[in-house]
Amino acid sequence: ASAMREIAQLSRVVVDAARAGDATAQKILSDAARELARAVNAVIKRLGLRRESFQVAYVGGVFEASEMVLAPLAARVKRHAPHAVIAPPQFSPVVGAVKMAMARRLRDESLNAQQQAVA
Repeated sequence: ASAMREIAQLSRVVVDAARAGDATAQKILSDAARELARAVNAVIKRLGLRRESFQVAYVGGVFEASEMVLAPLAARVKRHAPHAVIAPPQFSPVVGAVKMAMARRLRDESLNAQQQAVA
């Protein structure tokens, strides 16, 4: 947890420096946007979502610099998947985890019922 806290603190320092005009910090954020978009686009391709409508959620302090990270990230993702919506998460991480667990349980119960019906 302390490593995550240190990274979060560093992202704030980089964002502040970039906003103050530091070219190296601006490059770090530009590179981050490019690499994040590359990762998002790889997942989109792998899941076959290029023509689908879906949300890409973002979290983290680096997105405070929306003009330097979020805007270029969104532009790259939209070129790859025009119907994608880049937005903050709809739910807190806890609510998201509960919803995923509930969906998994429903799926497992459905599979078990199907297997019992066949047997």
